[in-house]
Amino acid sequence: MPHKTGFLSGDEPQEIEEKTEAQKIDERRPAAMAASRSMFDAAEDDDTPAIEQKIANQDIIGEHKEDNQPKFEIDSFFEQEMKTRMAEERTARAKREEAQKEQAKQAAEIRKEAVKKELEHTQTLDAEELRDKITEETNRSNLQKLYPDAKPLTTDVEDELWRQRTDNGRKATERAKIESVYDTNLSKTITLSFVMQLVGVIILASTLFGQLKGLIAAILHLAGIVVIFSSAVILALQCEKCKNRTIPFDQRTKFTLATVIPGLTLRIICIGIFATVPITGPYICYIAGAAVGASVHYQITNRYKVYVSITNTAINTLAYAIVCLLELLPLSMATSTSGAGIPIASSAFAALGIISIVINVAEFFLGDLAAVRLALFTNK
Repeated sequence: MPHKTGFLSGDEPQEIEEKTEAQKIDERRPAAMAASRSMFDAAEDDDTPAIEQKIANQDIIGEHKEDNQPKFEIDSFFEQEMKTRMAEERTARAKREEAQKEQAKQAAEIRKEAVKKELEHTQTLDAEELRDKITEETNRSNLQKLYPDAKPLTTDVEDELWRQRTDNGRKATERAKIESVYDTNLSKTITLSFVMQLVGVIILASTLFGQLKGLIAAILHLAGIVVIFSSAVILALQCEKCKNRTIPFDQRTKFTLATVIPGLTLRIICIGIFATVPITGPYICYIAGAAVGASVHYQITNRYKVYVSITNTAINTLAYAIVCLLELLPLSMATSTSGAGIPIASSAFAALGIISIVINVAEFFLGDLAAVRLALFTNK
């Protein structure tokens, strides 16, 4: 019976789609990879060479056995010869090292003597000159060397000065200060200044404790003052020769002490000048004279970049107190030998003199301290 629905009956037509070349390559690729898997397994390990992988996986050459490894047998004579040779080499090496140590020791001694001689002369404070000197010495020493040495940061002289300062308790940071280079000529001048000041003090003491009077006493008094001031002038002239007119750091204490006696003499002269002022002179002479004299004293020390502090005031005040006591001593001795009723009179005179000295020294201290506060280079 015929189908009257209007639809086609039977199986649907099968359309065969032709594969592209890329699809065919993709289908063939797994087979190619399977065929070369053993080759990939033998060659993809980067840690082992390919020839060793081939040997291990396919046993082309053979198995690795201890019996196949070569064996070495050392002859007893050869062994003894090697031991003898090594002993000789060790002995020769020890001798070479000992000779090198001896040469280095001798070179160090020679250099130490050279540094010692250089320290006897004035050292430069200019940083550029120091750098040029280091460069010149390094280039001279490298002329005979196959491998040149690097240029050092400091010279042997600077290292020796730094070592001396650290041995004396100085801080290592002071090495970098340009003013810390020791000046031998300045040291000699300071010593000469101390000697001249001692001579001047002896001359002044002879006029104080001696029986000299009149013109001779005045001449000796003036001579003592001239000698003391001459020592200060000589010291100042040598300070002018220092680099940048700067006193080396290690010599500032000695320089300060060398200016105490000339500075005290100047203060006493100023006190005598102010004492001649009518009415107020006897009352203001000590504080005013000390202030003016100390100002001149500290102005000179400031010229050479030397710091001052209350310590300077204490030292100068102590020196002035000693001078006052020495001036009181002859008067007290004369009073104690003058006749009846003397013990009471001498005691009262001594007490009055001590009170006067205390007041004068206090005024002296205040005047000197005011000058310190006004000084340019002051340690607060």
